Amino acid sequence: ALVDNGIQYRLGVTTSKNGTSATGYSAAAAVSVAQIKLGTPSTPTGAAIADSASSISISTTAVANTNNGYSALIYQSDGTTAVGGATVGSFTTATAGGITTASATVSGLAPGTAYKVKITAQGTGNYSNSDPSPISAAITTNKAAQSTPSVTTIGATSGVLKSLTVSWGAISTATSYTVKLRDSSGNTVLATITDLSGTSTTITASNYAGFADTTGYRVSVIAQGNTQYLVSAESSVSDLATTLSGQATAPTIGTHPVALNKSATQVATFSVAATVSDAGALSYQWQLCVDGSCANDGAWTSIGTSSNSYATAALTTASNGYKYRVIVTNTLAGTTASTTSNTASLGVVKINQSALTLTSVAGLLGVALPLTTSGGSSSGALTYAVSNGTATSCSITSGVLSTGTAGTCRITVTKAGDSDTYNNVATTATAVTIEGTSQTSVITVTITSTTYQAPNQIIVGVGAPGTVNFLQDGRSMPGCTAVKATKFGAATCNWKPSTLGITSISAIFTPTDPSFVAVTSLVKQVTVSKAP
Repeated sequence: ALVDNGIQYRLGVTTSKNGTSATGYSAAAAVSVAQIKLGTPSTPTGAAIADSASSISISTTAVANTNNGYSALIYQSDGTTAVGGATVGSFTTATAGGITTASATVSGLAPGTAYKVKITAQGTGNYSNSDPSPISAAITTNKAAQSTPSVTTIGATSGVLKSLTVSWGAISTATSYTVKLRDSSGNTVLATITDLSGTSTTITASNYAGFADTTGYRVSVIAQGNTQYLVSAESSVSDLATTLSGQATAPTIGTHPVALNKSATQVATFSVAATVSDAGALSYQWQLCVDGSCANDGAWTSIGTSSNSYATAALTTASNGYKYRVIVTNTLAGTTASTTSNTASLGVVKINQSALTLTSVAGLLGVALPLTTSGGSSSGALTYAVSNGTATSCSITSGVLSTGTAGTCRITVTKAGDSDTYNNVATTATAVTIEGTSQTSVITVTITSTTYQAPNQIIVGVGAPGTVNFLQDGRSMPGCTAVKATKFGAATCNWKPSTLGITSISAIFTPTDPSFVAVTSLVKQVTVSKAP
């Protein structure tokens, strides 16, 4: 037995003489006991298991002295690539006709796929594992059942006679689809369309020569299988779908264009709402009538756009009284039908200009004053109305104001509109003041600093005859009072500073003409320091 492996034995020899004995021993010898290899199982056989697409049964002739069962290796059909994920059930033995077989179930396999098997007898105790059996012939699993598709939509093909469009739910394991066209009851198959990829198709007279307009049909769908999956069951028959009518129907206008009243520069938008009872496509042709003979179709001009609304350009009163309408056309399978809308009138009135303001509101006596304005919107001409206020002889020639005396004139300016867009606009009556002096006096001092008692010349230019009084710190300068000046000759003062520090220099101009007012010049600051 295997348990005797390694036991040692020796021989002892004893001799006796004259009442004495002696024993001698041989060298020890060990016993070697090896396991017996089990016989090799026969070539396995197998078959698909009914009602299963992932399992097969395998069997082999039982091996004598196998007390530890069997193991199996599962290979792809090439016989060399092991299959992972397969599960081998426990082997059971059965005897029939004097032959004992060992059988097991293998699960976790792919549907409709060929496999090969090797079986090994498992040894224990005095027996070691057998060599693997010869590889089996190919054993193929059953094909798997395939889900049944369902029709999702069916209807007349838009704008196409004698045509239906059908779609169905995708089946991930399908290689293609077969669609059956049926009569309106769904009981009679009129055409079978095979090898369809995707999940939709259009059925036409090329598939069924008897296709008719305005006729009801139904369909069903079958998913085709492959080496792993069976052909699906046929889907339920679809709902009834009716093909298009052979003639386009006239559109129905639910909302007609309505009359609009607008102001110049605005935009007018006309719109229409229309429907059709078939699957035709709607188009729109807007028309314009600009004269009074709109009852005559020849007076209407097409103004374009395929939209159900039309927007004018910015309006003027030239468009007042224009009339608009739209022709709505239904197009179906090469046929058309049209409906003309009611007529809508357009009224356009002028708009007011922006406010107009007289901006030239002050002038000098004896100097012509051009009148200026701001605002208004048109490019129209300006006209003027003038009346005396405190001034006399107020008059306007070519937009220029002149007066006889100083004082105020009241002026109203009107800006003309135009024939198409703007109304006239006028300013309020505005007072324009004419001052009595023709020029503001200006003091010119050529220095900003000087030394004590150094001579300096101060010059004042004026715009009319008169006298100039020169001032230092608001007091008259000695020798520089009532210095005569003319419009073309300045007044001059020779000044010697009599104080140190910062001093203020100015002048008062008194015109000879009593209608002109006296004017005080700007003040000039001069620094006076000690002589070096």
